[in-house]
Amino acid sequence: KISETMRSIDHIATGSLVRFDRDVILSLSLHDPKTGETIQSLRAICRGEKGLIDAVDELTKDIKTALNVPGRLISL
Repeated sequence: KISETMRSIDHIATGSLVRFDRDVILSLSLHDPKTGETIQSLRAICRGEKGLIDAVDELTKDIKTALNVPGRLISL
């Protein structure tokens, strides 16, 4: 059943959220589950938890770009 589900998945994202002193580091990798290839590795660093929303917004744009989403569908 899992292998059937995996066939219909186009991309997988893995990541971590790490706090280092006052910084929060978000790391994310996009993978092609069929080949195991890493499509792109992304990172955002923000000062404290208050910057998390902006960091996630920036990563979202980077993810869409990495997945070749047309520019007109990416918010600025």
